[in-house]
Amino acid sequence: MRTQNVKRKSGFTQVCVMEGMAVGFNDARNFELLMYERFNVRVQYLEEITILLSEDVCTESSEHKNSLRSDLFFAVHKEDIHFVNVLKQKIDIRWVEDVLWNVNYHHEIYPRRVFGYMSWDPNEPERNKIENLRLRQRTPLC
Repeated sequence: MRTQNVKRKSGFTQVCVMEGMAVGFNDARNFELLMYERFNVRVQYLEEITILLSEDVCTESSEHKNSLRSDLFFAVHKEDIHFVNVLKQKIDIRWVEDVLWNVNYHHEIYPRRVFGYMSWDPNEPERNKIENLRLRQRTPLC
């Protein structure tokens, strides 16, 4: 298990999460090429984190309770972030901030170090208003 976040390359500022997606470290370059060739988005594979979907994390009755899931973390180049907003409508990609605010503050499923992937200051007053809204609109994990 990692003890530090993966260092992002220059220009790769925003981190995204694909829940339930695993490509494996050996196929990281293929993932990066696929994202560029298919969606015109430059990404940097960071890591995959395997989590346990325990009963206290799953808010709905689900066959996935007490099972493992791998989540893929990758960084997007700052010039391609606008493409990701469109891409999010096609495939299940979430900003790391959204994932952490919706999940980790309720149930710590990711290591605390993952907060280092956030690209905005959580103490910023305007962001705290948004955070409070998101916490009220929490989406189920399973």
